[in-house]
Amino acid sequence: MKITLEFNLPEDREEYENCYKGQDYINAIRDIVEFIKRRMDDDDKDTYYPYERVYLEIFDICKEHGFSPWEE
Repeated sequence: MKITLEFNLPEDREEYENCYKGQDYINAIRDIVEFIKRRMDDDDKDTYYPYERVYLEIFDICKEHGFSPWEE
């Protein structure tokens, strides 16, 4: 598949940066989710539930935006 995107720079700079760095944003979300998961595994039960709520909320937010941080 081949795609061509055109931007009117400098006025479309933000849109360009978002497209260009999209994979970096997904990787950052994955790193955050992995950090939270490690904390859920390592911490005691008193801190497990707050981490779990944040973990699930991240997935809900991603789903609302039409993607999963685990899809390629």
